[in-house]
Formats: sequence, C-alpha cells, structure tokens
Amino acid sequence: MSAIHNVLPRQQKEETVQSGTKPDLDSSIPFWRRGRVVIRPHIEFPVLWTYDQILATITDIQLNCDGLLIKIYETNSYCSEVNGRWNVVFSVVSNNTNYTYMIRRDHTLKKTFACPFFNDKYGEIGDICFNMENSPTEFIILERYLLNKYGGKLIDRFQTEL
Repeated sequence: MSAIHNVLPRQQKEETVQSGTKPDLDSSIPFWRRGRVVIRPHIEFPVLWTYDQILATITDIQLNCDGLLIKIYETNSYCSEVNGRWNVVFSVVSNNTNYTYMIRRDHTLKKTFACPFFNDKYGEIGDICFNMENSPTEFIILERYLLNKYGGKLIDRFQTEL
C-alpha cells in the first residue's frame, strides 16, 4: 500500500495535546490507499477485535447512538478494495448522502481502528467520506460514543511498525 502524504490538522493537534509528543513520522503514514480507496486515521483501540466484535460494536452504535442513522454493509458488498473480514463498512446517512466509515483490524499491530474512508470513484453515486468537515454534528456524536464506550485514542497517523 502506498502512502500519500496529507495530514489532518485537527487530529494532529489533538494527538500532540493528548500524548504530549508528535508521532514518529518514520514508522507511520498519514493514510492508506488501497486502489481507489483512501482510509484515514481517526481512533485507535489497543486490542485486536474479532470480526464479530466489530460487527457487534457497529450494531450497538446503530441501536443506541441517538442522532445517527447507520447503514451497515454486508461482508464484501461495498467495493473490492475493502472486501474481507478485516473490516466492517458502514455509512452514516444524512441529507440523502452516505458518509462512509469503517472499523478495521490490523493483525500485525494487534490493534483495531475506526476510520473515515472513501472510494474516489463512488463520489459519483453520492458516497462521501464521513469526517468533521463533511458532517460535523454526526461525526462528533460517533467520536464521543466510541471514545466514551470503547476507549481508544484519537490518532492522525497509522503506525506501520511494531
């Protein structure tokens, strides 16, 4: 996977404030590109969740997170770049737009990540990356729910090495 260097300023500031240090740029990337899909860092959980745990978390958000209309995509149904049981893709639906997001696992790092993402070809059908700029009210609701209920920390880069 190749990295395109682009940092999310709000999250970088929050990471520096939370940890007191800047991330090690030599062993991290600002986002992942898998074909037409760009996956952004948002929240890191220090434990490797199973696929079923990820699905249960998103179902919990769908049922209990007031203010969010969640559409969960079936396994391998969104696009080929995110096929597999390493993630669960969902959208927050608002104003007839699907704002895309995923929770994914990383076996190498033994961690789980909550990530805004987008397929650069799917903007044509109305799918947009779920982030602070595109849907601030809903994004804050999801962020607070995940952090308060499931822990983790805000990140602005993905670690690439142990």
